[in-house]
Amino acid sequence: MSAKSMLLYSSDWEGIPTFRLMPITSDCPYLEMIFMPRHQGLGIMNKQAKQMFKFIDKVDDKGNIVMVKGTNQPAQERKLVNVEYEYFMINKEEISNIIELFAANLDSFDYKKYFIDMKVKEEVEQ
Repeated sequence: MSAKSMLLYSSDWEGIPTFRLMPITSDCPYLEMIFMPRHQGLGIMNKQAKQMFKFIDKVDDKGNIVMVKGTNQPAQERKLVNVEYEYFMINKEEISNIIELFAANLDSFDYKKYFIDMKVKEEVEQ
């Protein structure tokens, strides 16, 4: 594992300003991290994948989605697919710890400005 293997950058999530981290070295164990402002949590996508069954829209030979007869709903089929491991952190101290461990531009990017306290979060949701 390479410490300082990700880059913090500004982004948005559901139209709300936030930050993300992207890998900048090949040995970074994560595909992406994103801070989700509505939930005040950090979503982390790992490079490791597992196989699991998921329902996927059925397509014909030309790649067009097949619809269930008599409806406008897509037909689905159960397929075995690779799915990356995902984690979700909500503790601000733990979020800061992982960011400080992996972010190469920590000294020039103020990610904490996106943190709000829970009282403000509740007011925003109302």
